[in-house]
Amino acid sequence: MVLPEEHGLGRWRLNDLIDNKKNTSQIYLKQISNDVKKFEKSKKFLNNSITIQKFSEIINQVENISEKLNRVMGHAHLQYCTDTNSNKYSALVTEMELLGTDISNKLLIFDIWFKNILNENVAKKLIQNIDPVY
Repeated sequence: MVLPEEHGLGRWRLNDLIDNKKNTSQIYLKQISNDVKKFEKSKKFLNNSITIQKFSEIINQVENISEKLNRVMGHAHLQYCTDTNSNKYSALVTEMELLGTDISNKLLIFDIWFKNILNENVAKKLIQNIDPVY
């Protein structure tokens, strides 16, 4: 009789998420800051005459910000899980949560515009004509 192999869960490899040796989290934080500034400049396009191209660009901006932010926040939380007694990791989680809240508030204008301000017919047109990846 052949017994199935046993597989262990193994250790987390936080470097798969963010490489501390390359200071990836600081690079991501700088990119997030720049991306948020760029997004804030895009607010002037949030009106009923927005082009499909500009709408797609703004969605890409929001996605890029969210992906990088989630990586940095996830990394902070996983570091904290490795040592819940660490004040350093606890402070890092708090810092990332505050950053996440601040950025979410800045991105909220897009949701409010799309759901409450944008003309319904324009919204349907944008949705129908945007890249099928969405």
